[in-house]
Amino acid sequence: DGHSQLYQAYYATQGFLSPAGKPTGASYGFTSMLHRLLREAEPDYVAVVFDAPGPTFRHEAFPEYKAHRPPPPEDLHPQIEQIREILDAQHIPVFSVPGFEADDLLATLARRAAELGVDVYLVTTDKDLKQTLSDRVRLYNARSGKILDRDALLAEEGLAPEQIPEYLALVGDTSDNIPGVPGIGPKTARKLLQEHGSIGGILAALDRLGGKKVREELGRHGERAKANLALTTVAEVPVEFDLASCRRSAPDVERLAAIYRDLGFRKFLSDLPAPSGPSAPAPVPAPARRELDTDRRSGHPWPSLLPEGASPPRHGASSTPIVAPGGLRPLGLPRRHPGAPADSPAPPAPESSRPSRLVQVELFPDTTERSPKAPLPTSVPDAPEGADYRTIASLGALEGLVQEFSDARRFAVDLETTSTDPTRAEIVGISMSRRPGTARYIPVRAPEGEPRLDLATVIERLRPLLEDPSREKVGQNIKYDHVVFARSGVLIEPIGFDTLVAAYLLDPNARGGRTLDELAEVHLGIQTMPIEEVIGKRGKGQLRMDQVAVERVSRYACEDADVSLALTEVLEKKVVAAEQLALLREVELPLIPVLATMERNGIRVDLDVLAAVGREIDGRLVGLAEKIHAEAGIPFNIDSPKQLQEILFDRLGLPRTRKTKTGYSTDAEVLEELAALHPICGLLLEYRHLQKLKNTYVETLPALVHPETGRIHSSFNQTQTATGRLSSSEPNLQNIPVRTELGRRIRAAFVASPGARLLVADYSQIELRMLAHLSRDEGLSRAFAEGADIHAFVAAQISGKPIAQVTGDERRRAKAVNFGIVYGQTPFGLSRELGISRQDATDFIDAYFRRYPGVKAYIDRVIEEAHARGEVRTILGRRRPLPGIDSKNPTRRAQLERMAVNTTVQGSAADLIKRAMISLHTLARRGTLQADMLLQIHDELVFEVDAGGVEAAREILVREMTGAMELNVPLVVDVSAGRNWLGEE
Repeated sequence: DGHSQLYQAYYATQGFLSPAGKPTGASYGFTSMLHRLLREAEPDYVAVVFDAPGPTFRHEAFPEYKAHRPPPPEDLHPQIEQIREILDAQHIPVFSVPGFEADDLLATLARRAAELGVDVYLVTTDKDLKQTLSDRVRLYNARSGKILDRDALLAEEGLAPEQIPEYLALVGDTSDNIPGVPGIGPKTARKLLQEHGSIGGILAALDRLGGKKVREELGRHGERAKANLALTTVAEVPVEFDLASCRRSAPDVERLAAIYRDLGFRKFLSDLPAPSGPSAPAPVPAPARRELDTDRRSGHPWPSLLPEGASPPRHGASSTPIVAPGGLRPLGLPRRHPGAPADSPAPPAPESSRPSRLVQVELFPDTTERSPKAPLPTSVPDAPEGADYRTIASLGALEGLVQEFSDARRFAVDLETTSTDPTRAEIVGISMSRRPGTARYIPVRAPEGEPRLDLATVIERLRPLLEDPSREKVGQNIKYDHVVFARSGVLIEPIGFDTLVAAYLLDPNARGGRTLDELAEVHLGIQTMPIEEVIGKRGKGQLRMDQVAVERVSRYACEDADVSLALTEVLEKKVVAAEQLALLREVELPLIPVLATMERNGIRVDLDVLAAVGREIDGRLVGLAEKIHAEAGIPFNIDSPKQLQEILFDRLGLPRTRKTKTGYSTDAEVLEELAALHPICGLLLEYRHLQKLKNTYVETLPALVHPETGRIHSSFNQTQTATGRLSSSEPNLQNIPVRTELGRRIRAAFVASPGARLLVADYSQIELRMLAHLSRDEGLSRAFAEGADIHAFVAAQISGKPIAQVTGDERRRAKAVNFGIVYGQTPFGLSRELGISRQDATDFIDAYFRRYPGVKAYIDRVIEEAHARGEVRTILGRRRPLPGIDSKNPTRRAQLERMAVNTTVQGSAADLIKRAMISLHTLARRGTLQADMLLQIHDELVFEVDAGGVEAAREILVREMTGAMELNVPLVVDVSAGRNWLGEE
């Protein structure tokens, strides 16, 4: 079902662009799904069906049919053409017939193929096609991996396939704008059809039906239901169909490869077979992926690929708690506070992969168990033509390398290691390049009998090069290398360029495309040696880098350093052209050592506190479950969306809101809307909040404690958000709630080392202050200049009363508007947050803008400039392109306009805190600030300091953070100190 898969891919992967700037998210997601199906299902026949443009016979019969649907997004149509071109090169036939929908065509082709003895899988999520199920026709959901056949439909819904049109005619279909019979919901419709077979049978037995209301509604609207059958029943399409034309055949490899390169789809090149002919190049294997820690429990569509009952391994927290020893030191260089035993090497991680070739996300990830790896090729690929790659395997050669690099003012450096976690990785080898086309690799770990040098010797000989302040070090994701080197006592500084960070500044919206392989393909036009050719494919049989022959690792590592240096020269020019060089050199590159140091420092966790929180959560969950069951009247599985839907909408009769593919939504937004109608909704929200705290933090954090340091070492990412804000991962500490009691108690589990204190320095209302500065609004600026309670001040000015007379409710409204302005909050959003009418919310926002016209003028100016330039910039010039901001779709256009305003304010605040972090890091390096920076969470910084140095450190923090940027309103920093993150003693 081409359109079904296309729309899923479009909304899952927005923001993807080709090297030429064309939107490609939908075509990328569709192609990813297609490749996986072809590779794993190995179909004998394959075809794709699309809707034809123009109305269908259903529109003629019922003019309101699908009339409520907005037009397709403007950037979707060119992607349909991209997909058609890909399918044509794949030699996959495409069917569409004017006047009919894809559903009709899918059903027709399925029926005809089944009559020829072919087993048919319809790849779709369209519920209408359940009526096509038979002994030979099944539905397959490409995202969940679920197969639906006739028996499964009967078991799940109690209906036969031929009853699906009758069912839809009774309940209606909001997605197609088909009205059903009032008062007939899914449960009632199923019961009626199970008892009477069809609408005709139901109407024939009308007088005998139970329930007066049901009889009345069917009596009034029975004819509508019968008429609906013409809309809900798939039609036979007059189409010529030759099964042989759909037989799977070899694609046009050269044409496909050209299309993929043009669209930037390098990932799919490895799926292509080698072109025929003596001069055909060998296929390029896919680049390595660092898998995200997700639970992949969905079944697989093709029974032969997974043994019965088997499921992929689950990643994540260990079930065995880890006890964190107290007072252990962080990784790497010495620290100031007490308790610091000597470093001992971290054990190698169980899997190895290239850390600087970052995450590549698949839309439909592989859910199968990986089979043992195929043997690595016996021959090592030749180096690129003209390249000078050498392995340094003797002390004499090492001295020669030092001499060779003695006059290099800039060089690339890259590590091969045993793990993607820099706080646990062991160095396998070091590669360096001083000019494009040349590189050297120094092995320090290798299989028995392979050449290698002593790591300590290598480090000491390279230290003058690596630490020389007059020599710039460059690389891809060099923060990783910085952390690993620092654990060996070396600081690779100054950092002169990072290709990952540069690519991010050029396109901060991109959700992929920044791996070293992809950057080389796009900017250098070359294909690099993939990690699979070094350590094998991911899975049980994958090798660690130190288990691979040095010759093979050297070929790979030399290319990494070589390509990093070559990319530096190309990307630097593009950064200059994009006017991002100052931001790169003054903010983003100096920030790398700051983040690397924070990652090494880590933060200590009191597991006893976490365990106590976990016990309390468990107790509360039991109590909440009892209350929820009491409100429902029966026990049920609270975690089952299907059972919860039945309780809320069938048993309790709450109004159905947003339709989903599996029924009606019961997400938090829906529960909040229904909370005023029934107490069970508030209980469910609290239950889910507690479950999230338990699963995300209480059960997960202990498994992330480093066995050597007793601390959690989160990763701090500077290339993950489009606004420029930092994020953290493994674990994500930025989402720990601070306004709930249990959220605060989880924060209290993060503690200082013995004899030390945690200092938490928090910018006060930084985004509102930045808004006042950028807008130059006199009223807002005056409030901050006077040190007023900004929310009470705004409430007083809008209501025209003294601050002393402002009520708590008025202040709450003003606070919601103050912060909502930054995020582009609409009257609808404000009305829902405050529980007021939409008109009251509109009036309040209008009054706000009348009182603060400078803010309104600023917002209008930002939006106008965004439309004119197609981008916005922060206070330090950080760019955020906004493709599609001129969309004719009002919803999409409004969304991008809100992004424009939010980026200028939030991104400018991010610029400010990054400047402060760099300044404080510099002072800590000099010894002026006797404190270690541990965390950055939104607008706050967390430090660890000896107990006797709290006041001296506090003074420096306030001075440097308030002076990081000169605004026309004062900056205020609040600093708390205590034994834990909450500032408690």
